[in-house]
Order: sequence, then structure tokens, then C-alpha cells
Amino acid sequence: MALTDRQYYQIFRTPSFSTSIGRSAGDISTYKVNAATLSGDKILIGAPGAGKQIILLSISSSAQDFSLGTGASGGSTVMYVADGGISFPSGFPIAENSQVSCNASTGYLTITYIVVDV
Repeated sequence: MALTDRQYYQIFRTPSFSTSIGRSAGDISTYKVNAATLSGDKILIGAPGAGKQIILLSISSSAQDFSLGTGASGGSTVMYVADGGISFPSGFPIAENSQVSCNASTGYLTITYIVVDV
């Protein structure tokens, strides 16, 4: 069975957990992927739709530095991520109705995020 580019998707549902931006764990999504399996525009998180935006909470990576952006393959760069990763206790907002993509070609990426109404 072939895996899609969204090889592993999990929603945490620990009722006692909450983020510093006032969200319960049920709202938090985590996406894990081997960057070598990404193709085309290398979209990690699709655009959430009008009136919604993605808030990044953490990013971890292995094997290389890469950029995240709202264009194809990390274009329209919003940040550079060093090997290891970064967390945002208050969240890192992405523009309304924008996707998140990367230019990584090797290593594993894990992105934790929420989608909120604008």
C-alpha cells in the first residue's frame, strides 16, 4: 500500500493539556513526514480556507536546515529552520488562508499547529 505525502497525522486529545495561547489539546494537530517523500510543491499543511489561519506551535527536523513558506516548495519564505527545530509558546501565525510548504529534501520533519478563525 502506497503512503500519501501525509504519511503520519495525529491529533492529540489529552483533556488536561492546553497551550499558552488558550487552546485545548484537541485543537492541536501534528504532522510528521520524511522530507524525501515530498514532491511537487512540497506542501506540508494545506490552506485552511477563507476566514481561517494556521498558527505554528513547534517544528522539529533532522539532517538539514530548510525554509518554510506560503508559496511552492518553501517560496515566499516566512522562516528558516535550523537542524533540530524551534518552538513558539505563543504561536507563529501564517497569513489567512495560506498553505505551509518547505524546501527540505532529506530528513524528517514534525510540525505541530492549530487552525483558528481570523
